[in-house]
Amino acid sequence: MARLLLLAFAAALMTSSSYAVAAFVGSSSINALAVDTTNNTGSLTLINLTVTSGNGNVSISGPAEVANSTIQSASTAAQYASGYLGLNFTHYNFAYYINSPGGNVSGPSAGAALTLLAISSLSHNHLNGGMAITGTISQDGSVGPVGGVYDKVTAAENSGAKYVLVPSAPQGSAENMLYALVQANTGVPLIEVSNISQAYSYAFGQHPNLSATVTYTPFVNYHAENLSAPTLSCSNSCNMSIFQKLINSTFQLGRGQIYILSTDDSFAGIASQLGMVLNQSMQIGAKGYLYAAANQAFLNYVNTFYFVHHTTSIPSGLATAISVQAECNSLVKPQLTSTNYEYVISGEMRQYWGNYTINNSIIGFNTSGIETDEVLDDLYLAGQASGWCSAAGIIYGLEENTTGTPVYFSSVLKPIAQNRINRAAIDGQNLYVSTARTAYAQGNYGVAMLDSDFSFAFSNATFKYNLSTGQLLNLSSSTARGATFGAWATLYGLESQF
Repeated sequence: MARLLLLAFAAALMTSSSYAVAAFVGSSSINALAVDTTNNTGSLTLINLTVTSGNGNVSISGPAEVANSTIQSASTAAQYASGYLGLNFTHYNFAYYINSPGGNVSGPSAGAALTLLAISSLSHNHLNGGMAITGTISQDGSVGPVGGVYDKVTAAENSGAKYVLVPSAPQGSAENMLYALVQANTGVPLIEVSNISQAYSYAFGQHPNLSATVTYTPFVNYHAENLSAPTLSCSNSCNMSIFQKLINSTFQLGRGQIYILSTDDSFAGIASQLGMVLNQSMQIGAKGYLYAAANQAFLNYVNTFYFVHHTTSIPSGLATAISVQAECNSLVKPQLTSTNYEYVISGEMRQYWGNYTINNSIIGFNTSGIETDEVLDDLYLAGQASGWCSAAGIIYGLEENTTGTPVYFSSVLKPIAQNRINRAAIDGQNLYVSTARTAYAQGNYGVAMLDSDFSFAFSNATFKYNLSTGQLLNLSSSTARGATFGAWATLYGLESQF
């Protein structure tokens, strides 16, 4: 009996020992890209990982405080890495050590880096030197968007990184523009990845293909040569000469910005793309879709403004924004008359939009501690405001707007405008609702009504009722047929059809 008890006691000791001393599996380290929130500059933070046998425990040590978002990101990274390699996550423990003593670490943007680190530790496969990555990680291995890209890539450049993996972004999107700008300014190749599988070859491959760098290609071929000319029918008159002057001036604005951009060798390729977009806008306008052409040319102007005026300096960006604000405030609208009201009101709307947008831009610049990405976002807002106020100025300056009998908004319109605002505001606050409220408070009921209708139409057509492509097309056709009051409304209806 004593011998049996002794054997049982020995077995218990062996079992206890096997749990107390976990077997070493592997370790690795990676330089993760981050933003130091104390001064909003990019930084590289060394992260070590040691994997041992265990029961699926994930821990992070090093910083004084680690946010739940970072802890959850590390857990997702370890779980996905295990499954990616065909291993059982619950058989291992993952001990991450972030070399940030005394600091606080937060956010999920290191998720992709933590995943590659876990794959390296589990597989004993070394990470490529000179590689950096930023991006969140999802349970399905998707690499998601992050902030602070400009500052992070700058930190990678300063450390001698050969390339940086970034989350994929749609062509022509704001993030795509940012990537192109960062790549051009830093000279560091940016490689877009949607998931860990795509990142794997760049992280571990002996000869990663660095030719697939970020490109900015906003041009979409609408085959303007195949468009049939629209039929215009206005109940009063289709004064196309005024609109043609407006669109020609819009083209000229964009052409001037593109020329400036083309003189910078770093952006010559981007200037060429933007030039193609402008040329196609002119072709669409020549077919008679003037509003569609003007809209494309306007957006193209804003994008070009972004590249021409880009800056990483808050004071410089703020100076640009203040200059645009002065431009918007200097505009003087002509007297509203029986013949010009359709155009003057449309100019006023754009001036309201411009003022609202540039004020938000300046508020952004005056916010303490903004990252470079946010500086560029606020600069883009300044470009939008510049475009809108430039368009308003062009409309106000047309000779045709100086004729006709003066007219004024009747107080009879006040309750109608209020009802339109209330109807639009049901779906939330936006640019149009905000400027409609401002116009209403100033007694400008015409702008208040049109702004509210803009908001209501966009919300119902694209969001509230989630219409199919066919339903949207039918609605657009109906709008075009019904918009027969004047040239502006008619051309807007045709733009929706386009």
